Amino acid sequence: MAAFECVICLSIINQLFKMPELPEIETIASNLAPLIHAKIITKVWTSDLKMRSQLSEIDKQFLPGRKVHNVTRVGKYLVIELLEKYLLIHFGMSGRLIVTQNVLEMQKATRSLRHIHLCLSFGDFLILYQDPRRFGSVRIVSKVGPKTTRQLSKFLGIGFEPLSEEFGAKELFYMTRGISRHIKVFLMDGKKVAGVGNIYAAEALFRAGIRPTLPCFKLNIAKCSQLVACLKSVLLRAISKGGSSLRDFSGLSGERGSFVDEHLVYGKRENCVICNADLRRMNIGQRTTTFCPSCQR
Repeated sequence: MAAFECVICLSIINQLFKMPELPEIETIASNLAPLIHAKIITKVWTSDLKMRSQLSEIDKQFLPGRKVHNVTRVGKYLVIELLEKYLLIHFGMSGRLIVTQNVLEMQKATRSLRHIHLCLSFGDFLILYQDPRRFGSVRIVSKVGPKTTRQLSKFLGIGFEPLSEEFGAKELFYMTRGISRHIKVFLMDGKKVAGVGNIYAAEALFRAGIRPTLPCFKLNIAKCSQLVACLKSVLLRAISKGGSSLRDFSGLSGERGSFVDEHLVYGKRENCVICNADLRRMNIGQRTTTFCPSCQR
């Protein structure tokens, strides 16, 4: 029992108290893939507490004996690909995965940590999904329809993957025609652009010199080009740094997601790093937004 009680010190994939975005999910997927690729799920346990979605009894009967073929990300979903189906995990506001390489009884495991809602056993280690706020979801999607992850993205109603070649200045320009809502709200709409939330929308807009309240239809092609370039750059940089640590976030081997050290506006209260003007804070799309009124027009 003592070995499990120190599991947090052994291996934490994701510990976020703000909604994970594309770089954080990408980090989780890349850390988890080598651990469970080609491994067989031996047991499944779920709590009986309500979340956005949870595995059914049929799902729990299906999973044991299934081999993991791939681990990837689609939007803000972690995708564990099996031969016939996809196991999808959305981390909501507070979800995380915990891995322990100790074989323990499920009942002991779930009593050792609070708010555990899913336990996948792979024989010699366990993967636990913990979600205190229960805004996350766990679900299974059959490959009868979406046979590839690209088709899965369309099936889930997810927008452009911002790091894909298909997402460019022209695409953003045409998508925003006739739309009056704020550009920051647009970027955070997963049905338009996948995986971008408050952190990376704010950081990309600052680097592009675009005010977050700018109506979408006022973006010209030049601004679209600048915004797309900045968004891709910010996301790639964040992935290379393992995401942003908000309170606690670490990779599989315990490393800290250090892109938080490179935030220029998100969560900042001091003056602008470029012009030294006072940063402003306001609520946009139910999210606190920090921006520079001088640099962002």
